[in-house]
Amino acid sequence: MQIPDERLQEFQCIYKEECGEEISLAEARKMAQRLLTLYAVLKRPLLNRDEQAE
Repeated sequence: MQIPDERLQEFQCIYKEECGEEISLAEARKMAQRLLTLYAVLKRPLLNRDEQAE
């Protein structure tokens, strides 16, 4: 998924406000992609115990 530069610039601003340091556009892209990947993993349904045993 391609993240538009405008959204990455927003991410940079949020990161600076929250963490107190500036990051490059390339670093913002890496971090945002990791965040989206984590979200995709977390939103998957959990298997219940019976399904895990199979």
